[in-house]
Amino acid sequence: MASTADSATSRVAEPSLAARMSRLPSATPTQRRWLVLLGALMLFDQADLNAFAYAAPAVRAQWDLSVGDIGILTSASFFGMFVGSTAGGWLADRYGRKWTIIGATFWYSAFSLACAFAVGMVDLTIYRVLTGAGLQAMVAVLLAYVAEMFPRHLRGRIQALTLAVGLAGIPLMAWFSRFVIPTGPSAWRWIFVLGAGGVVIGIVSIWKLPESVRWQEANGRGASAAPIVEKLRARSAQPVRSTARTRRRRSHRQGSDE
Repeated sequence: MASTADSATSRVAEPSLAARMSRLPSATPTQRRWLVLLGALMLFDQADLNAFAYAAPAVRAQWDLSVGDIGILTSASFFGMFVGSTAGGWLADRYGRKWTIIGATFWYSAFSLACAFAVGMVDLTIYRVLTGAGLQAMVAVLLAYVAEMFPRHLRGRIQALTLAVGLAGIPLMAWFSRFVIPTGPSAWRWIFVLGAGGVVIGIVSIWKLPESVRWQEANGRGASAAPIVEKLRARSAQPVRSTARTRRRRSHRQGSDE
């Protein structure tokens, strides 16, 4: 009876998989590779979000639009973002963080590409609404993913770094627009083609990004998440052991010198 009670107590006291992820002493090389992908996803997201700002003068000139028309087109993305932030959270809770991030990336990339083939204000407005929905759904869930898959003492820095990399997409898109738009009256369409480039990172993420450990554990899939946690814990412990050995060697050398 006593042994049964002890084993039950140990099971109760055993930390959850999510808690073990939070307590990792450092980010592992695997997590740093995830961070590269997440940063790239954010970069294309921010580049696409600001794409119409650079295309607007050329679009207005080619289609003879008014300032009010441009205002409607600009606001279309933000209306879509409102919808996407709400829908993205629901989808992430129901279907998982990973597949919502990837699905939202495919979604906004498809409609960004559709913008390149728009023939008038009406269809371009619809495409920008749908693009905005995917853009914001991706951002909202990606930040939640960072909070669930990195050590708690690094989350703020990692989220800030991811956003910083994403913001780099704005000047990159600006430079691309500077050289492309002057080449022809319809050259603005290439801006949206570039905005759809996030699909490439999305495809890579299918194989390289795991599903959130917290989400898997909360949805009865802890058996699938456990190997991820154990691998990360093993890799995270290696630098700690290495540092301890280095300190012992230094101490031994100092003792020998004395």
